[in-house]
Amino acid sequence: MSENTLLCGQHDMMPQTTHDEAAQLGYVRSLRRLITSELTPGHKAVYDARIAPQIEKELGRSAENRTELKPFLEKDGYHQTWSAMLRTTQEMMWNAVYECVDRQADDLNGKFKELSQTRGPGSLSISENFDIPAYSDLVDNHTMPGGYHTEIANDDVTPGAAYEQSIHVYMMGGMGRYNDDVGKMLSDYVQWKYPDFKPLRILDIGCSVGHSTLPYADMFPDAEIHAIDLAAPLVRFGHARAKSMNKAIHFSQQNAEATNFEDESFDLIVSHIMIHETSTKALNNIMKECRRLLKPGGLTAHLEMLPFSKKTPLQQYLTDWDSVNNHEPFIGKMNDLDMDVVLKNAGFSAEERFVEFVPIGFQNTEPTSLDYAHLIGTERHIFGAKKTN
Repeated sequence: MSENTLLCGQHDMMPQTTHDEAAQLGYVRSLRRLITSELTPGHKAVYDARIAPQIEKELGRSAENRTELKPFLEKDGYHQTWSAMLRTTQEMMWNAVYECVDRQADDLNGKFKELSQTRGPGSLSISENFDIPAYSDLVDNHTMPGGYHTEIANDDVTPGAAYEQSIHVYMMGGMGRYNDDVGKMLSDYVQWKYPDFKPLRILDIGCSVGHSTLPYADMFPDAEIHAIDLAAPLVRFGHARAKSMNKAIHFSQQNAEATNFEDESFDLIVSHIMIHETSTKALNNIMKECRRLLKPGGLTAHLEMLPFSKKTPLQQYLTDWDSVNNHEPFIGKMNDLDMDVVLKNAGFSAEERFVEFVPIGFQNTEPTSLDYAHLIGTERHIFGAKKTN
């Protein structure tokens, strides 16, 4: 009746698909692969042949940033077709995902209740009357209907289930069977850069459903691991998901700008492709909170996409396309920031803070190729600080 969804890694909370649902999701994933692998890189040829000469004629020079390029590119038929296809594919993805998830909503919510009532590793804390900040509340991130926090039932986990399934489609399987490749990369980086560092208390901020959190349980088996997110449905789903996989993670609904943890509570604080989902004001507050929560000798490390300073004007624009068209309004602002300055403003000294660009797959003997290499490059942006006192 049901089958493994797109060869995803299975656990008790994973939405299962009928044959037709799997076919629909597979079609959307294949269409997305075609667009990102073939049509997106085609912009370079279009830009060189048609757009660059127009800019040179009008400005008397080449475009220096995405803002100068934007009005010329958006009038081009190739780009207009690509843009319409990519946006439509995103909407098709959510239609397909929710057709599957809504069909089994009662079962998924029932599994959560069953798992939450059984003894097992980890814990869950949901805040009453929690205030979702406007930068998240007013935006359906990734065009997800209702965003991450909207609930349609008591103790709802369906947004978490939808998010879990959507990542396999959106990233075309490129995040691994359990969507945990980013967590694996950052945890490997921490161990590689600080081989003698053995954190006993770890915090993952903006954890969503804990995809990137779980690798730390394997990397540091003696550590107590906490994971926080704004959205109750995500941490509920993450809690049940982790329990079904026998991972001891303590999930709680919290705002990373001001948590309820005591000063100097953690040895390691991490985030994974999360910073661009926050406002500039929130980001500054989050970095200050990281400093407050770190023990002396503790480390905070954050993994993000490459900043615009590392990209051509065309690459900048194609990344910033998501700001409007994929409902991620802070991508452009975040990619313009100098994270060394953000860390400095949070109180970290020059000796404490670091900003690095690490090759994707650095921990593997044979780095894998990525469909997104033309956009994200072959590196990841890792920044943070090691607190001295």
